[in-house]
Amino acid sequence: MKISFTILLFIVSFLSNSQDTLRIPVTELGKVELRVGSIIKKEFIEVYKNSPKGLFTTYGEIQVQIVNITDASTNITLSGLKFSTPIVFSKFSSFIDLEEVPGLLQFIDFLNKNEIEKPENYTEYIFNSKDFQLYTYFSEDPGNKKNLPYWHYGVKYEKYYSSSNNRIELKVLNEIKEAVISFKEKFNKPLPNVPILKVDGGKS
Repeated sequence: MKISFTILLFIVSFLSNSQDTLRIPVTELGKVELRVGSIIKKEFIEVYKNSPKGLFTTYGEIQVQIVNITDASTNITLSGLKFSTPIVFSKFSSFIDLEEVPGLLQFIDFLNKNEIEKPENYTEYIFNSKDFQLYTYFSEDPGNKKNLPYWHYGVKYEKYYSSSNNRIELKVLNEIKEAVISFKEKFNKPLPNVPILKVDGGKS
């Protein structure tokens, strides 16, 4: 049993390290962070952290930070968000560039307005940034005794890795939205305006 457990830990560690090694940054924050031959300054400001309670909870821990990255050799500064969570033996994280943040906040706003919709068929709504995915789908839950369909919410912290997928509550997304807005002055650059959401045939 001891040998088997050791082998299991080795495999998990190997896969985690392989994922980190093979991952190519797709965000501007990620590219500057790994820039070769430069002096890189990284500032992290915690905006939100949630640790669900309960032994059998299916909702994972989530941390959101404002990230300001500066290339000291060129004085180029970038800002954005970092989402991270521990899942099993790994820690997944993704950057959201500053220009993508308004779209994320708009999507959370949409989820609230869309909550009353009860479609006849299985339905999904997805928000994609370069490295992050937030989604909802309307479906039955086999674990629910009444088995009535409802909106499920989830996050892919690294959208190209299915193992980074985790459930999230709408109230947590609302808390994140409010936290980001309240901390917006901490970005090194102004946060672009959040587009006005229009639904129901163009009514805002």
